Amino acid sequence: MKPRVNLLILGMIILVSACTSSQKLLERGQYDAAISHAVKKLMKNPDNNEEISVLQRAYSVANQQDNERINQLRISGQPNIWSDINAWYEAMRTRQNKVKVLPQSALNAINYQYVNYDQEIATSKQKAAEYFYSHAMTLLQKEDKQSARQAYDELQRVKSYFATFKDIDEQLKKARFLGTTFVNYLVVNNTQMVIPKAFEEDLYKLPFNELNTGWIQYDPVRDKNIHYEYDVVLNLRSINISGDQVKEERYTESKEIPDGFNYLFDKNGNVMKDSLGNDIKIPKTKIISCQVTETFLFKSSMVTADLEYYKNESNQLVKSVPIKSEWVFRYFMAYAQGDMSALRDETRAKLNSAPVPFPAQNEMLYKNAVVLKDQVKYALKNNNTIIN
Repeated sequence: MKPRVNLLILGMIILVSACTSSQKLLERGQYDAAISHAVKKLMKNPDNNEEISVLQRAYSVANQQDNERINQLRISGQPNIWSDINAWYEAMRTRQNKVKVLPQSALNAINYQYVNYDQEIATSKQKAAEYFYSHAMTLLQKEDKQSARQAYDELQRVKSYFATFKDIDEQLKKARFLGTTFVNYLVVNNTQMVIPKAFEEDLYKLPFNELNTGWIQYDPVRDKNIHYEYDVVLNLRSINISGDQVKEERYTESKEIPDGFNYLFDKNGNVMKDSLGNDIKIPKTKIISCQVTETFLFKSSMVTADLEYYKNESNQLVKSVPIKSEWVFRYFMAYAQGDMSALRDETRAKLNSAPVPFPAQNEMLYKNAVVLKDQVKYALKNNNTIIN
């Protein structure tokens, strides 16, 4: 296991150790977890002989193993050993810092001796940075994309050691440029109709900051100083905008409402009485009505296109993705004549709509552009693997 990986998962080991004993961790060879567990116990009880014994053993074996790994790397004589050596020294310093906070009685019991790793860490860091920088320079001389991308990664490691190492920022910029696949994004009108300039310009306003991921960069404006390996063309095929469509519907709503009363008479023409002596009244009703004219406005537009991927070196169409954008204008409005009391609540709500004009052709196209750009953005993200 690489020492860098070992350091990254150290925290996970410590969490697992909370569920077991120091002795069991030691027996499993999880020395750093055993050390963390024992130190935690000894901070509460410095005279815990069982924990002292575990700590002494784990601390000794862990450092011994790390030193042996460092010696093996030195003996190998390989030029790329210094990042691993640096990581092992960092691991030993971290381990030492963890233990040295114990009370002196506990430190005496484990025969703790402080070791200054600063010089070894500084030297190995310097040599690691020099190796990665030198190797990156060799890779950049090849001037191919994969080598440039590897060089970029190695220069990033240099920068992690020293933020201002030599001309690191300039070389990172060079590696990024050489490793990037540049793509020119174009909009081409093959609809056989003149389109508004603002509509075409809007189709260029894609979220390129989101699309420029990894090693791909889309440029909506061609730069003569850049070699574009791919052209991605939004080829507008057709634009269809319907005429203004108006549909009217007339209907009447009615309601029966109270309208006074009539007396109930007997056969002699006298008003009849109820058991309490009151006049008997029969309620009267009447029908009220209101005529409603409901107007429905409709207009639609559709733009069809293909998103075409061309590899410029061979002038080959690599892939074509169909794109379609549809936008529909719908509007309801209504007015009424008659007794408004006859209307249902939902009908009354329609009366609140004020008349509006039909959208103009250009406005319809701008609405389509919004939908179209979303479709293009999705297609570009979904087909990024075409570009390498």
